[in-house]
Amino acid sequence: KMVMGINSYKEFYIFFDGIDHKEAIKTIKTISDKISQTEIRDDFGQIILSDSKKSFSLSAGLCDYPFHTDYFPDLFKFADFALYECAIDRFISSINVFSNEIYEKNASNYINIKNFYKLINENLFQYHFQPIFSASTTIVRNLKILNSLP
Repeated sequence: KMVMGINSYKEFYIFFDGIDHKEAIKTIKTISDKISQTEIRDDFGQIILSDSKKSFSLSAGLCDYPFHTDYFPDLFKFADFALYECAIDRFISSINVFSNEIYEKNASNYINIKNFYKLINENLFQYHFQPIFSASTTIVRNLKILNSLP
């Protein structure tokens, strides 16, 4: 059994029921192979990009229930952390299983990055304009844009 939910245009969640993470990895690799074989076509059916392996890829972060956690919101957080590990360390395969040891070591960096992305995506900065005057003429020559957190 498999339940899929879309989080954004490029991010989705899959919940596998009744299989271990090795079987989940096998299924994800099959999905990844199909994605890499996808052809991009225009409105007339002509192939736009013939080497689609360069344009489509799949990275996945896995978290086992109840092995890693039995608290449902933590499943998403830990799977997202495993995916984050895929992105920051190119030596890790594109399918990464959550590790509590790595999480404990890198959790503060992960949380800081998530908070920074939230600041940017939700435009939570406050902008201030500081005039830069010419000392000889006292005319505003430029504006410096400063930003701060609320």
